[in-house]
Amino acid sequence: MPQFSPYLGFQCLLIKPDVQISRIWLCLNWGVNSPLWHQSAVARVLDGAPDLAEQLVWDHVDVYIDRVCRVACYDPTLFSTEELAEYICAYSQPGALRAGFHYYRAALEEDIEALTTCTQKLSMPVRAWGGERFMGDILPLWQEAAGQVEGGGVVERCSHFVAEERPNFVLQQVHEFFGPLQ
Repeated sequence: MPQFSPYLGFQCLLIKPDVQISRIWLCLNWGVNSPLWHQSAVARVLDGAPDLAEQLVWDHVDVYIDRVCRVACYDPTLFSTEELAEYICAYSQPGALRAGFHYYRAALEEDIEALTTCTQKLSMPVRAWGGERFMGDILPLWQEAAGQVEGGGVVERCSHFVAEERPNFVLQQVHEFFGPLQ
């Protein structure tokens, strides 16, 4: 469940548009609805309370991971018991919860600043897909942000974990999108 800021990626691509691999992240993960409300809610709770989230979750990492993985999936049975155990193990390591929660502490402010200070469109081609139950149709937003939008829309039967929920769809999009670059 790594999280990266698509808005920061947007700014990086404005500076260095020849970085092709970044296009994958931007294609799959920038949305209008869920990311900002979630970041905003979490950021308000965590603001000014260092390590509060970590303290609340530390003894219940298994419950937290299970809940996040079940709620954020179109199919709540997507992750096997073994896969959940691996996430629980990873997030139980020293510093892992702090790093995960820090994304939400910092992301809202940084992402909104990056978006509001941007004065130009991306110059490279972009595909814009959002999960049916998470981001929805993000194509209109990307048509405003990028000069060349080469398709996109809603990934059906999908929520937050696009690559895990619809791996064949993602592979197809990657091959179609990057194939001409070979």
